[in-house]
Amino acid sequence: MSSSGLDHSMSGQSTSLVKRRAVLKMVIAIRYNILYPLNQKHMVSLL
Repeated sequence: MSSSGLDHSMSGQSTSLVKRRAVLKMVIAIRYNILYPLNQKHMVSLL
């Protein structure tokens, strides 16, 4: 029983880590998708 409980807590920690990474990736992707086109337009206007 104790070993299964330990495994469950470990899997819970790993899933929370995966969720955190997924959220981080989403935030980075959103920032990149917003900032990159703006930077491209800015570069074009500078040129």
